[in-house]
Amino acid sequence: MTRKTIGGSLLAIVTAILTLAASEFSIVYGFVAMGLFGAAYIMSSGAYLIQGTALLPDRPDLGLGFPFLCLALGQTAGAPLFGAAMGAMGVTAALFAFALPAFLAIFLRPKTR
Repeated sequence: MTRKTIGGSLLAIVTAILTLAASEFSIVYGFVAMGLFGAAYIMSSGAYLIQGTALLPDRPDLGLGFPFLCLALGQTAGAPLFGAAMGAMGVTAALFAFALPAFLAIFLRPKTR
């Protein structure tokens, strides 16, 4: 279930990013994008926490702490990288460039036993 939740939330994040790129046509797209992104971010964060505690049942502190650390590091690195990309290529191209890795991550799956 967690794999489907993560895949679905990544798809929603990609959709939200691309919808934000379309917000130059209507402000409504911007509000829809913000709501969708927020809901998907909360859903994916919860899935990562559940997966972390399942992977490390003997160390639930690490199972909760490591996903939060990864999210914080991603936000810390992602904001200035997006700003640089936006300055170099414009808003729409930067949004498409940042949506692509999230889209590709949908298809990354660990091998199951």
